Amino acid sequence: MQPTSTRVPELPTLEPGCIAFEGDTRGALHALVADHLCAKGGRAIWVDSRGHARTDVLARVAPSDRLLERVDVARAFTPYQHYRLLEVVETALTAGGVRGESSVIVVPALDWFYASDECGTQEGRAMVMTGLERLSELASEQDLPIICTTAGTALEECVDTMMDTTLTCQSTSFGPRFTGDGIETVVYRVPGGVQTTFAFWREVLAARHPQVGTGTAESASPTPVGGAYGAD
Repeated sequence: MQPTSTRVPELPTLEPGCIAFEGDTRGALHALVADHLCAKGGRAIWVDSRGHARTDVLARVAPSDRLLERVDVARAFTPYQHYRLLEVVETALTAGGVRGESSVIVVPALDWFYASDECGTQEGRAMVMTGLERLSELASEQDLPIICTTAGTALEECVDTMMDTTLTCQSTSFGPRFTGDGIETVVYRVPGGVQTTFAFWREVLAARHPQVGTGTAESASPTPVGGAYGAD
């Protein structure tokens, strides 16, 4: 992310593929979906579990309530319902039968149902793997971003192995810090200027002294440090 004079913070772009969204996702998941719909248009298909698809949160983060009209929510309450919903979504998108043009699929707590007592260990693992294969094929064939979260069950590792990339969100006192493939929050806007992270200064020095080359030092601390750059 390059320094900019605008006060509007940058958000990660959801690229096509299966994206594992980790860390502090409260509100951030809804904001990323709303931002994607504003930028790319189309509709969101939200295969929900555990009540993640809260319209009150979407309404609070969306710039307009009309955006909620473009979020199609399908709720599951058992592993078999969730499994069936993923199958229905695959069939609908493949056949072109989904109302409007879908531009993102959201599947929070993907592993939750399949690790429950409602299905055996082997059955749950087989079901979640089949569901993940469906999502992977959809992401590739339909050129869609599919953003998933996990619930920290024993099946979480199954989900991780099928993801194309990982996006992490960490709360700080200055705002959310996103990290992922080619993504790193390095500047936080504050009244009268900015707060910068060590990663920001590492980026500046690397650009100023390319002859030094790249090293293998440990990742920079996410703790913001005082500094100003491009303040309005």
